[in-house]
Amino acid sequence: MRNKIIFGLLVSLIIVSIIGVVSAETTSFSDAGVEYESEILGEFNKTEWVSVMVDLYSQNITIVNQLLFNLTEDEFKLEKKLLGNEGFSGNITKEGLENLLNNPNVRLISLNRIISIAENESLDQIEKVDEKIKEKSGLGSWIIIGMIVVILIIILYFIFKKR
Repeated sequence: MRNKIIFGLLVSLIIVSIIGVVSAETTSFSDAGVEYESEILGEFNKTEWVSVMVDLYSQNITIVNQLLFNLTEDEFKLEKKLLGNEGFSGNITKEGLENLLNNPNVRLISLNRIISIAENESLDQIEKVDEKIKEKSGLGSWIIIGMIVVILIIILYFIFKKR
């Protein structure tokens, strides 16, 4: 009976771990508590301007305008404001990103993937990029799942070896 309980707990722990690892996103938080996609920083290695979407905590037009006013033209180029004053999108430099990451009114800064791909790739290449992304993310998940299964088998071996 005791072994069944231990086995059940181990299986539950492993399932929760797999779900957590597979569903984990590549987001980080600034010192001001602003959530942002880590991929944005990598994009700056390729280009000076990165297309982003900025989501705010408040839907107050005054806050949106104040944020945009505090960004210079050398830091941010507005593409459009989101409906309901929830945020805005545009092209940003590293300096502009740092400015937004230190603003407590900003909830999330994410990569504007559609714009980023469309600016750099032709339509037939977009499908190839999408396939490569799916292949890479799938491979990483399977490696992690495989490692967890191996660890589970080792643990089970030692549990049942003592019998």
